[in-house]
Amino acid sequence: CKFGDGTELNHFNLRFTTRKLMALATRASIFHVDCTYKVIKYFFPLLVFGCTDIDRKFTPIAFMITSHETTADFVHFFSQFNRIYDELNDQEFAPKYIISDASNATIKALNRIYPLCKTVMCFFHVMMNVRKHKNLLNCKEDYKTMQKCIYILHNA
Repeated sequence: CKFGDGTELNHFNLRFTTRKLMALATRASIFHVDCTYKVIKYFFPLLVFGCTDIDRKFTPIAFMITSHETTADFVHFFSQFNRIYDELNDQEFAPKYIISDASNATIKALNRIYPLCKTVMCFFHVMMNVRKHKNLLNCKEDYKTMQKCIYILHNA
C-alpha cells in the first residue's frame, strides 16, 4: 500500500490479491492489464491484472486502486507484484506476453520491469483506435469495410 492522499505529489495506491490467485499465475503465459473507471467512489481507476487460459477464460490475479496512472505508479505495482509472486512461488515472474490497452504509462512500465516480455495491444483497443482515427487512414474503403478487413485478419 501507498496511502497518499491522492494529490499530484502524494499518490494513493492500494494493491490486493490472494495466495490462491498468485498460484494461478504460475500456470499462465499470457497476461492482461487494463484499468476500469467509475467503479470506485472517488472515481480512482481500478487496475486489473490477470491471465487467460487455453479456453480463453480470464482469471484476475491482482488489483490496484490508484489515484494516478503514471509510469511510476505502474512500475510500483509490477515491482511489488514480482516481489510477492517470487516470495510465494519460489520462482521469478517472467511473462511471455502481456496484452494491454497501450497507454504510454503502462507500456513504459512493462518495458522497464519485463524487458523480455512482448507487449501486445488488445483487439478491442485496436478496433476502438481504428474507429477513433479512421479519418487518418488514406483508404478507398469506408470504415465498415476497413473494420471487416481488420477483423478477418485478426481471425486468420
